[in-house]
Amino acid sequence: SDALKLWLAWKYRGDEGWEKLVDHAFSLAKFVEAEVVQDTTGAWALATPAQCANVGFWYVPPRLRPFNKDTATPEQFAEIAKVAPKLKDRMQRAGDAMIGFQPVPALNLPNFFRLVLPNPRHNSETKLRELMKRMDAMGADL
Repeated sequence: SDALKLWLAWKYRGDEGWEKLVDHAFSLAKFVEAEVVQDTTGAWALATPAQCANVGFWYVPPRLRPFNKDTATPEQFAEIAKVAPKLKDRMQRAGDAMIGFQPVPALNLPNFFRLVLPNPRHNSETKLRELMKRMDAMGADL
């Protein structure tokens, strides 16, 4: 049935329609990467650059600022690793977005949010910026 859904969607959108959707998803991931990198508050740190429609980042609560993955101590990594699971739980309980998190031990990266943007039709730069503001508000006391 998945193959039929894909075929019907492709038939409906056509090659150009799919191209626009994919390009938009990739551009939204790049947008979030830029928001994280250009942030001057210290609330965000880039874990992994945008790859396709994915971007990895940490939310950094005020008590852990400044955080720099290149100079972080094992204690700082241990503390930042606790943030994503707690913030995700708060967001889910509030009925907000459900963003996955994961560590990448091989790269010495503790838990970070991995934002995946598979359906860009319902996302925009404005919505993503608002999401980040809500995350900051919900996580400020962590």
